Amino acid sequence: MPAPNEMILADLPPDIVRAIVPLVEDPFETGMRLISHRWNSLASEYLNQRYRPIENMEISWTGYDIKLEVTLRKSAVGHFNLDQWQQSKLVRQLRNTDLVKISSPDYMIAPKLYVDDCENEVCSYLKKIARSCSRIKWLAINQIKTSFIAPICASLGSVRVKSISISGIGVWKIKAEIAELAQKHKTETLSIGGQIIKL
Repeated sequence: MPAPNEMILADLPPDIVRAIVPLVEDPFETGMRLISHRWNSLASEYLNQRYRPIENMEISWTGYDIKLEVTLRKSAVGHFNLDQWQQSKLVRQLRNTDLVKISSPDYMIAPKLYVDDCENEVCSYLKKIARSCSRIKWLAINQIKTSFIAPICASLGSVRVKSISISGIGVWKIKAEIAELAQKHKTETLSIGGQIIKL
């Protein structure tokens, strides 16, 4: 069983593992295994430099626009190129932590989102965040239209999402599709309309 500060490489997305392996010369000759302390140390170093975790991400439909809120460590604001959000004075320091909650500025709020349109402002920015993200601990998609879910999840790529909560009119009609998306993101806990779904 790994120590709290260690990680299991098997839990990482395949593209990250493939990026880590070439960093070590002749791993099989040195007898290293993917579960060894050396591999875990290397993975931790690589992820800290190239990828950062996101604590919470909330995507909410207001009835006209989509609002995006991200909770992450203050030191990671620049890593995700969210400095422009910080300049909008919408950053709130969470009490007694080194976390900040950032709301998207007005010009980042997408006017519309369609199933066949994954290149709008919201989806484009989600892709940029996902490319620099090791995992999302909690993703909430609030009061969303069912047609929005597929392009949102597609924009997140293969990033691991520990917990997903989805609410909105008609979400139960696409329960199977949502469960499939949760499996793609290796989700441990899925909530649809406030009810926990067994995966």
